[in-house]
Amino acid sequence: DLHSFPTRRSSDLVPGISNRFKSAGFQYGAVVVQPRLENIAEMTVSTGQMDLSSGSGTSSLQISLVTRRGSNAFHGRLFEDFRNTDLNANSWLNNASSLPRNQVKLNDFGGSFGGRIIKNKLFFYAAFAHSINSLSKVSTVNFLTAGPGQGLFSYKNTSGQLQTVNVLQIAGTAGYSSTILPDIAGQITKINSILNLGTIIPTSDPNISTLSHVIPARQTINYPAVRVDYNMTENLRFGLSYNQTKTLCVPCNIPTWPGKINPYDQGSVNPNNKIVSFTSDWSIHPTLINQFHAGYTGQYSTFNPQNQGIDYSSIYTETWGYGTPVIQLGRTPVSSFYPLLSANDNVLWQKGSHAFTMGGTFWREQDHYWNSPSGYPRYTFGINSADPVAAAFTSGMAGAPTAAISNAQALYAELTGRISGVTTTRPLNFSTKQYKPFGEYDLDESQTAFAFFFQDRWRVRPNLTLNYGLRWDFLGDDHDVHGDYTSSRSVNDLWGPTTIGAMFQPGALNGVQDPQVVA
Repeated sequence: DLHSFPTRRSSDLVPGISNRFKSAGFQYGAVVVQPRLENIAEMTVSTGQMDLSSGSGTSSLQISLVTRRGSNAFHGRLFEDFRNTDLNANSWLNNASSLPRNQVKLNDFGGSFGGRIIKNKLFFYAAFAHSINSLSKVSTVNFLTAGPGQGLFSYKNTSGQLQTVNVLQIAGTAGYSSTILPDIAGQITKINSILNLGTIIPTSDPNISTLSHVIPARQTINYPAVRVDYNMTENLRFGLSYNQTKTLCVPCNIPTWPGKINPYDQGSVNPNNKIVSFTSDWSIHPTLINQFHAGYTGQYSTFNPQNQGIDYSSIYTETWGYGTPVIQLGRTPVSSFYPLLSANDNVLWQKGSHAFTMGGTFWREQDHYWNSPSGYPRYTFGINSADPVAAAFTSGMAGAPTAAISNAQALYAELTGRISGVTTTRPLNFSTKQYKPFGEYDLDESQTAFAFFFQDRWRVRPNLTLNYGLRWDFLGDDHDVHGDYTSSRSVNDLWGPTTIGAMFQPGALNGVQDPQVVA
């Protein structure tokens, strides 16, 4: 949580991340605007017994940050942080894999300046930092060695002896296709052409090796921050702050294969997050203070924007059960925007030995998520247990372990293009309520919450203080604003006209002829 005004309590805050991403262990479970050391005036960590006016009433730990502000005196700074590969030793893992040192080239520089605009009345603070970090990432992928690419499959039998069979001959003898699909042959040729761009690491499987290669990347981050404070009177103060973290990282989504043999296999990660905070401190009476805080948390991210404009009507993807294909779309464009509005008002009243706090909080979040485009077919190569060609491998590899037979079947299926499944998804058009052939399904969800609280710190005697209070949170449902989320009315409706359980039985149409779904 971002605490952006130095008050008497740690409850005057703006949420530092959208509620959608507040989950334990989640990699983004931190503030979306990264706090810079030069911009922090105060940091508070609260654990254990939380103040009832803090957060959303469900936290066991809270970190609050106070943005630096100006004063009557002018202060500024310039800084530079430099790191380089030549100053570092190689990692143990890279040495073991015969890989060079990961490239490190950090250039983090900037400055800040603050002071008065009107003495004792109006103050400002501004800062800007720019970080350029040249990275290197390691990508590893399993690929078919030379023999399996021609249909030769090696395995150890139950006696531990190495055996080699030709999966194309096994199937051909039983009357099935024994020709490598041109699409697969082309992919294997591409893979073999770029093996010199990385380090080949053998595996325990003689048919599979691992290609490890280093991918250079560049990460640029801007950190602007501005704060203005205004003392209208001795008893009334206002503050406004703005913090932003804008990142461009290319290609942080690293490619599976080197050599750009798949043009849609890499992309950038570009979060652009902002936090705006407004505060008001009003000393109504020496023993009565009102603190108001409102804020905006804008969490926006784009992934793989370089791959916009793909003609999804002319592409498809493949899934192999053995090795890794070239034809895949792992880096399609995705973006998200989670604006969060929040407000918090506290009344602090000191009455004798009692310190009362009462007030309320409110927040509303709207989650926009633009999914990966879909509509193209996704082919899975494999041999289903009901596929009659499976028996040819059981008899042709008598005495082989079950795992070896399964791998041989997977190799044959992908070489000859034997399909075990085809899937796709159709995005819904919000306005027409009809399915589109291609495009993305955009999520638009909203949630609202508010709370009331009252607490008292009663100093019964100098060595005994009694804390008690009540907080009541109202958490609204996270719902689709278009009302388009649906589910089948029953299992029968899920199967539709197909008889329940009648898989791979064309013509078994004794199910529900008019299946229904409900919102």
